[in-house]
Amino acid sequence: MKTNKKFFIILSVITIALFALYMGKFSENNFARHRNLNQQIEEWNTKIRKAKNHIDDSGYELNQLKQDPQLLEKYAREQLNMHKADEDVYMIVYE
Repeated sequence: MKTNKKFFIILSVITIALFALYMGKFSENNFARHRNLNQQIEEWNTKIRKAKNHIDDSGYELNQLKQDPQLLEKYAREQLNMHKADEDVYMIVYE
C-alpha cells in the first residue's frame, strides 16, 4: 500500500513537471510570449499617457474631445497636422 502511494506521488510530480515544461517552452502561450505582450501593453500605456499629457498641454480637455467631433477634428488639424484624404495642406513657416 505504501509503494502505491509513493508511485502516485512520483507520477503526479512528473506529470506536473512535464505540463510546466510544455507550458513554459512549447506552447503558443509560453512565458516568453506573455513577457513580450506585457512589454507591448506597457509601451501602449506610455503612449496613451503621453497623448493625454499632449492634449492637456494644448488647452483642450479629453472629455470635450470625446463629446464634440468638430472640436476633435480641429484639434487633429491644429496639433497633429492631420488632413483629409482629398485635400492638400500648405504650412507657412515663418523664420
